[in-house]
Amino acid sequence: QGGVWWKTLREDDPISLEPLHKLRYEPFNLAAGEGIATFFDPRMLANYLVSAANFTHPLNRRALTRDECVALDAHLVVCRVKPVGVAEVFEATARAADPAVRIATLRAQAAAIMESFFNPAAASAGAAAAAGGRKKGGRNA
Repeated sequence: QGGVWWKTLREDDPISLEPLHKLRYEPFNLAAGEGIATFFDPRMLANYLVSAANFTHPLNRRALTRDECVALDAHLVVCRVKPVGVAEVFEATARAADPAVRIATLRAQAAAIMESFFNPAAASAGAAAAAGGRKKGGRNA
């Protein structure tokens, strides 16, 4: 669609409740379902998704896809709106939800604790590094 087609919209942004026709840039269509257009202020939508790290459609709670997040990031660039890394946060959230990643993180933490039992020099070095972040008088910064 060309020009400023959204100036004829009478809907409000579902997040900010501001009229979409007042936007200085093109709204983003995040479909609510097959053939069901739902327009959002792309800046508000991106910030909402990233701040909540909850990648579900704001109106019907369907899971968003990585492709939709990439499309939103690209739309922000086209609109000359500062991108916030929607796809990047989507991917990080997906990795964090992966049980294998969580298990690997817990194993690494446990291994570090075990190392401190069997290698006191490493534990002392870690304690010294932690003490370096304290103010005079031995109190935490």
